[in-house]
Amino acid sequence: MILCSLIIGCGKFKDGTINYVDFPGHDPRVSATLIFSDEADSLVAFITNSASVTDPNGPQTIEGTIILLKDENGNLIYEIDPSHLQDSLYIMDLVGQVEIPEGEIYLEVYTTLEPVVTAQTRMPPKSEIVGDFYLGYDTAMFWGGEYIRDRYEISIDHDPSIVENYMVYLDYKFEIKPGVASDWWTVWVEDELDARMTPIWSQNGILIKDETVAADPNGLHNIVFYTENRDKRNIVARRIRVESISSELESYYMSLEEFENQNLFAEPDLIYSNVSTGFGCFGMYSYQEIRF
Repeated sequence: MILCSLIIGCGKFKDGTINYVDFPGHDPRVSATLIFSDEADSLVAFITNSASVTDPNGPQTIEGTIILLKDENGNLIYEIDPSHLQDSLYIMDLVGQVEIPEGEIYLEVYTTLEPVVTAQTRMPPKSEIVGDFYLGYDTAMFWGGEYIRDRYEISIDHDPSIVENYMVYLDYKFEIKPGVASDWWTVWVEDELDARMTPIWSQNGILIKDETVAADPNGLHNIVFYTENRDKRNIVARRIRVESISSELESYYMSLEEFENQNLFAEPDLIYSNVSTGFGCFGMYSYQEIRF
């Protein structure tokens, strides 16, 4: 009986079974992403429609869009209109430094699709930051090979009354030929086993969070990370970029990292969005750098 069942089962498996499944209908929604810093010289917005997986064209930039930034009293700060569309991005050049008032900042996006897209965030304040580096500080092993590491250390003055999150990047300029330097190159860094630090590989940086030291004004001091020593190449300049990011931007970066590292056999992770339609991110960050 068992042998007979196996033979019949294998026969059915050989014949194959085809099930046709209709994809559910899709109503396009607006995806809006606008991320900028207090040092920005332009505002760049990416406004598209969502698309079904069966749509061969995929998401498309929505023309004729109007984008408004307002303060918490409803006063207009910036307006991006259809004339600012360049290829697939809306780009508005700024004259002088970005002027973002304190408090909540509101985004409104008007397109041919309904309803109006909204989101809100705020510009994080700058903090006092100091840093230093040490060439050839130690050695480490990777895939059985030993290499020399440089050590970098920063200390950030922490305000216990607010939640603070920082993205930290390390950049080099290399000498291309005598007297000529390259543009800035972001290099890979290694974090210590430190509860305050989370590598964000998708952004090639490290996320610094105050969760474990929220009540300590010195809780973000002595943050250490490393990178491979590159003395074989002539490094002509070094800098650490520190971005104090809004809470929405922190959630967005964390979700991108989780999405990149998700299990292929698990249910897909969703990318965080603070936009009313569920697609995109509205975030801000204040920018500082330490040059060596």
